[in-house]
Amino acid sequence: MKGLRSDREDDYDGDDYDGDSIAIIQLNGGDEFEADVVMLFNDEQISVTVLAPCQSSGSSIEKHVVDLIRQASVDNYNTLASAILDIIQPAGEEEFRRVAPKAPALSSHRSNTKLHALLYPKTHYFAFRREAADAQPKIVPMSSSEVQARAWAPPPCDNGLDEDRNHFPRYTTNDIDVIEEILSGGTVTRVRVVPRNNGDDVDSHDSHDVHDIHTASNDLLCKATDCASGPIACPALRRELVCLLTLHEHNYQVSSSSAPTESMRVCTPRLVGLVTHPENQRIVGFVREWIPGKRLADVLKHEKRGKPLSSHHKQRWAQRLRASVDALHALGLVWGDGKTGNLIVGVGGADNVTGAGHGEEEAPVSDLWLIDFGGGWTDGWVDSDKENTIQGDEQAVQKILDALHI
Repeated sequence: MKGLRSDREDDYDGDDYDGDSIAIIQLNGGDEFEADVVMLFNDEQISVTVLAPCQSSGSSIEKHVVDLIRQASVDNYNTLASAILDIIQPAGEEEFRRVAPKAPALSSHRSNTKLHALLYPKTHYFAFRREAADAQPKIVPMSSSEVQARAWAPPPCDNGLDEDRNHFPRYTTNDIDVIEEILSGGTVTRVRVVPRNNGDDVDSHDSHDVHDIHTASNDLLCKATDCASGPIACPALRRELVCLLTLHEHNYQVSSSSAPTESMRVCTPRLVGLVTHPENQRIVGFVREWIPGKRLADVLKHEKRGKPLSSHHKQRWAQRLRASVDALHALGLVWGDGKTGNLIVGVGGADNVTGAGHGEEEAPVSDLWLIDFGGGWTDGWVDSDKENTIQGDEQAVQKILDALHI
């Protein structure tokens, strides 16, 4: 269904109805008489299409729910989402429990599952409608033909992301094991990939064998989208992928296993491969190195609690930051959402950054890694009118240096 769409699970955590765990994860406002609610019910994904009679007035319960969904898509989400559930849950309780029996409370982290299952979970489809004009509306299962008729097939192309990049390793969503779900729905996960020569739908080229064996033994960070048209419908993901591809193609990155050198141009996690859908091979995301460590924002919090940072470390981090941002700009790239929360202090530097005592040597300095090239801005770090500009990056760098007291 096309129309207004709101993905707001982070804002609305759902409710407990008689032991059933429920959370709305998506609202789609279609037209004046039709809308969709997608929710997790006892850890199963359920879609309810609300169909109001075209001749219905504002007094129709279905029309009331459609209006609530359309309004919640743009305003006062939490209150209206609760009102929607207060109507949908009692009407569908029996049907919902049939396909999704009571289960333990939803977990914010899942493990040992395939990325495909998180991005494209099995969905149970229902309709909230009346079978006759004088009947009461009921929630009933949709037939397979109804579901198929409403499905929107994704386009086969990636709108330019495929061009001249066929050499890059690719892994389907079925070849990726999720270790930790960082954001719900599988959009940001900590993963490991299955070696390419173990996959059924990827080529096993000799040039990739060593790379893939090494990749399979290491944790990676994956960012992906479940949008039908891939990254073209997710600007932040597309922006980050294009940025990482550009850095890779210009050899502006090094592996986290490499020793830090002054010649390092951009200190950002290395792109490892592209993530594709197994059925149509469209790009839906990417995997990059996982950098063990702590966010600089968290490291600085420890300093405020009476654990002063070594000036030696801070000076080196400042140099890394300045050199990396300058190199990005030289390539025509912009970091975007610059802040201490988008900088990772690698293992070692994150754990041993206090000032050296008398007669003690300074601990080795770990790298400061730039992450998150999805763009945007954060209040207090970049002004809104400088979003995704070199001027915005410069403003963020200065504020980070101020936070380091450089």
